[in-house]
Amino acid sequence: MVQSERAVCSLTHLPVCPYSFVSAGTARRSIPGLVFPMSLRLRKSLSGGPTRQYDDAMDEICEAAAIRCDAALASVFGVLGKRWTGLVIGVLLERPARFAEIARAIPGITESMLSARLSELKDAGLVTREVLEGPPIASLYRLTPRGEALRPALVALGDWAHVHLGAEVASR
Repeated sequence: MVQSERAVCSLTHLPVCPYSFVSAGTARRSIPGLVFPMSLRLRKSLSGGPTRQYDDAMDEICEAAAIRCDAALASVFGVLGKRWTGLVIGVLLERPARFAEIARAIPGITESMLSARLSELKDAGLVTREVLEGPPIASLYRLTPRGEALRPALVALGDWAHVHLGAEVASR
């Protein structure tokens, strides 16, 4: 069995799609649920190279078999996948808090990192910043309705952590 991006079929000497395989004793190439008949595989131009029809068919099949990441998940983890972001949101799920309160609630986070994460969350529309007048001047951060909408997902992640990372979560 041949499995490689640069693999070549031993029968036709044509490139093998990285999402398929060729068994030495067969004249078929398979992707689960898809079978290529020998006639498609063996079509060559007079010069001995693969035809455009073959290339186009292989491109379509390889494209159909490719694994992709959901675009919505990619955008969510683009924001929430950064270190400390989930913890900042988790703290703000409890109640609105001042900068220093958030910093104390998250051991190990530096002030510059907290400031950067709060700015990113503000830019993403998940957090608002309210300046409180009076000595001393302070900033109060709170989740927007978009940020609050993350509550069920973060609660579910916390539940998952207790079940699947139980010993690790309990020791922290």
